[in-house]
Amino acid sequence: KDYNGTDTTNIFSDSLQIAVKAFQERNGLKPTGLVNDSMISILNIPVEQRMQQIIVNMNRTLWMQPEKDSSRIEVNIPSQMLVAYADIGRAFEMPVIVGKEGNGTTIFSSNINQIVFNPAWNIPGSIVKNEIMPKMKSDATYLKKNNIEVVKQGDVPELRQLPGKDNPLGKVKFLFPNTHEIYLHDTPDKTAFAKPERTLSHGCIRVADAAKLAQYLLQDQKDWTRQKINAAMNSGKEQTVDLKTKEPVNITYLTAWVDEKGMMNFRPDIYNHDKDAIAKMFAS
Repeated sequence: KDYNGTDTTNIFSDSLQIAVKAFQERNGLKPTGLVNDSMISILNIPVEQRMQQIIVNMNRTLWMQPEKDSSRIEVNIPSQMLVAYADIGRAFEMPVIVGKEGNGTTIFSSNINQIVFNPAWNIPGSIVKNEIMPKMKSDATYLKKNNIEVVKQGDVPELRQLPGKDNPLGKVKFLFPNTHEIYLHDTPDKTAFAKPERTLSHGCIRVADAAKLAQYLLQDQKDWTRQKINAAMNSGKEQTVDLKTKEPVNITYLTAWVDEKGMMNFRPDIYNHDKDAIAKMFAS
């Protein structure tokens, strides 16, 4: 627990402020130490609902693949965080941007096997149809202005945005085989990482510090120094690098878990997966 429940004083002491910050961190809130509406809403969640949430998440972990490697990447969608683990334990973490409702990021496991510096973006047909084609109709120079080339003509043309400062994939992407066409990638817009709600993408996962992740994944390839990685990211030329050591990556959906300190953590059920499971598991 975060605070001694026997304290009956009405003084907002330093120890109480520390406890408030700990509670806020465990629940994905900004640790301000100030009791606000968001914190009160979480405090008012019934114990029965929390118990159901824990049971649903325990059941969910039963379907997850056992960890075979101490070195791995974990992306948890509800916490909107990426954590890199090494032999020493947690190596680092960074905020990520995941799929918005209707374009939810899929849950699966794979192995990162390639890094692409300055990637071109093969624009999904749904984005071409719903977002780009209306702009093309109102501006005949839209494709040229945005460094987009036509790969194949059609009712919905195949389009590719070339590397550049406006490419939404940024300066690097990280590939791992999957049938969902999901990958990790950089982004030219870093402002959204400071937001508490980061369900903004079309399904792929944007990382806050792509250079740090690239250095971590290439640490066993000694010819790829920090300077060489920086040069590759800023060359403007597309370059694919195969990883000698494939890195396991798990995309998970956990809204309740126990952290390394033995403390219970909770996060919002952003895709309503818990809600659906609870309705089925506790229908009576």
